[in-house]
Amino acid sequence: MRVFTCLTGQHDLWLVALAALICLIGCWTTVRLTARAAAAEGTERVTWAFIDAVAAGSSIWCTHFVAMLAYDSGVHTNYEPLMTATSLMIAIGGCFVAFLILLQTHIRYAPVIGGATFGQAVSAMHFAGMRAYEVDAWVQWDLAYAVAAVLLAMVLGALAFDRMSRDASHRNRLLSAGLLTLTIVTLHFTAMAALVVVPLAPLVPLDSLASTVPLALTVAIVGLVVVGTAFAGYVVDHRGKAAAEARLSFHARNDALTRLPNRSTFTAWLTQSIASLRSERRLALVSVDLDQFAALAEVADRGNILDFTERLERTIFAPIHLGDHEISLRASIGIAFYPDDSDSAAALLNSAHLAMLHAKASPDTVCFYRNDMEAAVRQRRRMVRDLRSALENGEFAVHYQVQQSARSGAIVGYEALIRWTHPELGKIPRTASFPWPRRPG
Repeated sequence: MRVFTCLTGQHDLWLVALAALICLIGCWTTVRLTARAAAAEGTERVTWAFIDAVAAGSSIWCTHFVAMLAYDSGVHTNYEPLMTATSLMIAIGGCFVAFLILLQTHIRYAPVIGGATFGQAVSAMHFAGMRAYEVDAWVQWDLAYAVAAVLLAMVLGALAFDRMSRDASHRNRLLSAGLLTLTIVTLHFTAMAALVVVPLAPLVPLDSLASTVPLALTVAIVGLVVVGTAFAGYVVDHRGKAAAEARLSFHARNDALTRLPNRSTFTAWLTQSIASLRSERRLALVSVDLDQFAALAEVADRGNILDFTERLERTIFAPIHLGDHEISLRASIGIAFYPDDSDSAAALLNSAHLAMLHAKASPDTVCFYRNDMEAAVRQRRRMVRDLRSALENGEFAVHYQVQQSARSGAIVGYEALIRWTHPELGKIPRTASFPWPRRPG
């Protein structure tokens, strides 16, 4: 009851509203800065915790100072500068310790301990600020109300920090800011209810108290500038971080040279296209051996896809003129259908790639996928694997082929040819070719 009487009977409610507004803005900024500090690591986390403490401590101090200017003791008042400045340092330092404790995620009850520390910091700032309060009167304290104020601040601070440590939803941030504001306001006005001022001089007329309004506005503006500067730093950092994440995401999904969507992006799109495909429709995947270029078309039959590949060939095969030189490109095209040839995006990509490799090894530039292609590829890979150990096992034999002059028929030399006798497959025909021996290095 005394708290309510003190608030309504001994305070200028307009200045109280201004103090509450400063407190709410500061607490909202504190919540956002705390979330930013939690997302950082190492020295960066400590730096953000300090910025957070400066914003929080300044808003707490400004709330206290404006609320004190709203207080009408009925006597002349003054504020001792050194103790007033000390109370600000206590607020910032105490908040810094509280935030560092909160950010110790490996400590089970860190939010509760940090919140209680925050309540103690607000209490210490308040009573240090009251030491700077000079009046022509006897100043007494009701110990019960003073202790209650500190305990309430610690409990509410613990609740606020516990809420801040949870999810980062907009609703949770608003609730956290509200609890922090309630912590500060409850501490201040409960502690003010503990204050008893016995005047030693005649009461000051109420009109003379109007001079406190400009001072209160000045303090409010300075406090909001400090809090606003901290919040502006947060906004700039947040936008810079978002822009960096957007650049990383773009480079992860696009080719660095052409800036076109890369294979992973294409695979994700292909998977989505397969999932949304109508039951009566099919997908044809065309793989072209030009830097893994791939094109996708929804078709009803092979005739449509052949028309598409013919247009693609005409475009690729068209001569390119570079100065006095004319360059012609060639391409090998492999085609696979979903769901005829594969049952997933990854399998469809593999089937189209196998068809493209078959086209590359054959006179045809376009090749449709067949089931026997995988068996051929497996056989080819086995031969390449066995080829690595053939020399050690003595499976190679050198044969010499006579070279004769076309005019005279005279022998002009010999060509050395290597023949391979596989332990299981026997003599490997001359028509078989393997890419591994031709690779450089």
